[in-house]
Amino acid sequence: MTRIHSRRDLIVWGAVPAAVATCAVAFFIVPNYLRARSLTNEAASISAAADNYMVQRGGFELLRRQVESLRDERDGLPRFARSPEDSKLVSRVARRIDGRTVADQAIQMELPEPVEPVEGRPLPLGRRVVNVQMQGSFDEVFKIIDDIENAGHVERIRKVVLSAVGNGFVDARIEVEEWLKAPGGEL
Repeated sequence: MTRIHSRRDLIVWGAVPAAVATCAVAFFIVPNYLRARSLTNEAASISAAADNYMVQRGGFELLRRQVESLRDERDGLPRFARSPEDSKLVSRVARRIDGRTVADQAIQMELPEPVEPVEGRPLPLGRRVVNVQMQGSFDEVFKIIDDIENAGHVERIRKVVLSAVGNGFVDARIEVEEWLKAPGGEL
């Protein structure tokens, strides 16, 4: 009997740890393995989403830089006055009459007119003519012309007529075409 008993003990002592190991594998390791596999798949999905986000962000950054570049380019272009009331043309060409550099000055502004449609499309613009008449030194007349040319607004000198009047003064007639945004017009 001792021999059978020891065989039985051997089977029991061998089977019990095998059963415990099988239970441990079945109840702990397999679920943890499946959970780890699920987490690995989730991590791969998150990594792909993060990569996609970085690609989109790179595209967004490129678009942002392009928009900034276009804004800088736009800011360097001549601007349209928003309305006749917002126009600074008159204040830029008006000079103080002091008798030494400017003897007389008059500024006449026409009413703004809408711009004719181009190829059937209306333009959100208007234009008006501003006439500057003055008697003064050539330097003051040139400063007015220079102020108009370098103002950064859409203005065009259409005509300049100069004639000498004596005492170093000239009689100047400057015709300026100023472009304005039409009411409610967006460019």
